[in-house]
Amino acid sequence: METIKDDAVGLYADFDNRQRVKSLAAGLRPAKTLPVIDFGAYTRDGDLAARTRVARALHEACTDTGFFYLVDHGISASELDLAHQWGHVFFELPRDEKAKCNFMPVGGRNPDGNPDKEADQKET
Repeated sequence: METIKDDAVGLYADFDNRQRVKSLAAGLRPAKTLPVIDFGAYTRDGDLAARTRVARALHEACTDTGFFYLVDHGISASELDLAHQWGHVFFELPRDEKAKCNFMPVGGRNPDGNPDKEADQKET
């Protein structure tokens, strides 16, 4: 294997993605913060412009961060608690029962399909 020296990068410019990685990372938020999105424009019949701002904020959060906090969503604490409890009920079911609901087991559908990559460690 040959090592490419920094001064020879010009010869391999098509393969050098360092600038692309830097430009992509420059626009990302630090991992320590999550966006907070007010969903009130939808729960309180906001106008089209307000709903469009919320939709753009959701798109940006999903694209840039992958996670977000949603406030003023209109779901009561008791409804959220119930949904959380049902999640526990589902994940405690036997695997064959979960499979009927398009369940994805730990490791994914084919954990041996890519031996160079660590298997996913969550159920979905």
